[in-house]
Amino acid sequence: WTKGPVTLFGRVHWSKSFVEQYLRSPWWNTNFEITFDGNPFLSQNVVEQWMNLDPSIVQNGVDANLNGIPDTATVRIGRTYPEAGPTIWEYDNEFTQYRLGLSYELSENWMVEAGWSSSKIDKKTSLKNGLLIANVRQALLLDVSDPSDVKCSDSSNGCVPANIYGAIQMSEAAQKFITHDRTTAQQDLEMSVASLLLTGNTSGFFEMPNDAGPIGVAFGIEYLRSEVLGQTPSEIEARNYSVIRRYEGLEPDADAAISRKSVYTEILVPLLQGVPWASFMELELGGRYAEEDIAGSNVSSKAAVAWFPIDDLQIRASVNRSVRAPAPLEIYGSRPSSFLFGRWMVDPCSAEGSLITDIDVDRCVDNGVPEEMVGSPEI
Repeated sequence: WTKGPVTLFGRVHWSKSFVEQYLRSPWWNTNFEITFDGNPFLSQNVVEQWMNLDPSIVQNGVDANLNGIPDTATVRIGRTYPEAGPTIWEYDNEFTQYRLGLSYELSENWMVEAGWSSSKIDKKTSLKNGLLIANVRQALLLDVSDPSDVKCSDSSNGCVPANIYGAIQMSEAAQKFITHDRTTAQQDLEMSVASLLLTGNTSGFFEMPNDAGPIGVAFGIEYLRSEVLGQTPSEIEARNYSVIRRYEGLEPDADAAISRKSVYTEILVPLLQGVPWASFMELELGGRYAEEDIAGSNVSSKAAVAWFPIDDLQIRASVNRSVRAPAPLEIYGSRPSSFLFGRWMVDPCSAEGSLITDIDVDRCVDNGVPEEMVGSPEI
């Protein structure tokens, strides 16, 4: 809407998307500590063959009764889990944005503009039929003191012994214990921006020599507030599922916000125009001073020269210094679980990595990890 020197404008933008992704069945390929001696799900023949194929079972296992078969042993098991059916990810995203503004022409060459915008993204990530690795580990350590009543060594949370050693061998109760019907993480991201901008040029009272033209000027102030609210199930934060798609989580029930106040300016100075070796040349200078809640104060700047030997050819050189403060997710978020398959992609120098492969201490040190930190859970 425009009337005289005043123009009012606004915009509303809304969009919604829903995407499902399927994995035919969950799977794992990692180390587990399992009950070996007296395990009702392993025949004597399987136990003997397993020990022959992997001598570390005997070397590292615990054999309390000295019968030559470890009571427990750590073994690597890779297996799909077709009993569970497909694992399904649901991504439900909604985006809403409002923008209002007012501009006022102070003169033919100068204008002031005020604006406000508010954006919100609602993100829901659901995992259906996920496999709980911690529950699998619990269900593989058995109390076999009474062969007629085998149960979990740790019977908390309704643990049920799981037979993972053959296809379609697991009981319905065990399947229910090691899977989760549905879990949902939610993030709400909101951003509000208010700004005031003065633009114009010096035409009428100052122009550069040799008819190069007036100087263009912009001055502005801006206030930005960004907030994120997160509701993240503990199973996702702990990366307890065998399969986790792209997801960056916050601490459960997080409410984090940052704000920024800034002033900025940009100046365009025409240097040459219409000379034999320069159709046009201009100097561009800009700077921004910002105060952040977390990052403190900082200055960004730029300087550039644009040279047009002819109208259709531009040669540009620039020097820039920019500072970006971290977003709320980067400050308050826990370690991202942006893995294709949960615990598969981990730091090989960490305690978690040692569960997957032997740590090469020399290589870790060569890559900058302090020797005393190699294998530490703090990595």
